Amino acid sequence: MALYLQNIQGWAPWQMALVLLAGLSAFVPCYLLMFGIGPEPDLWGVLLPASVLWGAGFALSISALMVAGTTGVADEEQGLAAGLLNSSLQVGGACGLAVLTAAIGPGTALAMLYPGVGVMLGFAVLTLLAQVIRGKG
Repeated sequence: MALYLQNIQGWAPWQMALVLLAGLSAFVPCYLLMFGIGPEPDLWGVLLPASVLWGAGFALSISALMVAGTTGVADEEQGLAAGLLNSSLQVGGACGLAVLTAAIGPGTALAMLYPGVGVMLGFAVLTLLAQVIRGKG
């Protein structure tokens, strides 16, 4: 998608940043919806809309993130930049998972998952704020 939008359609980096912002914005209502999860699965009211928002957020933000992470890097350094970006995503994901797991209480009660949803919502809001602040700077 990133190559199509930039190379074929001629999108500028600032346009890709708006796509990243839209993608990150989709995560906030996704996790807010997950607070509505109950003992019985609510496919139409919670699970499906949250999954669609999560998928859209990921699809929109990952391509723009790759563009942002490699923009301005010399052609011969593109592989290195992409590798560092992917490594950062892996390490960040592992650290985030550790924090998320610590927030979820032990046991099987549904209420023990809500702090984990709160952590994910917090990550989403902080990431969105970082992008907005970065865009203004």
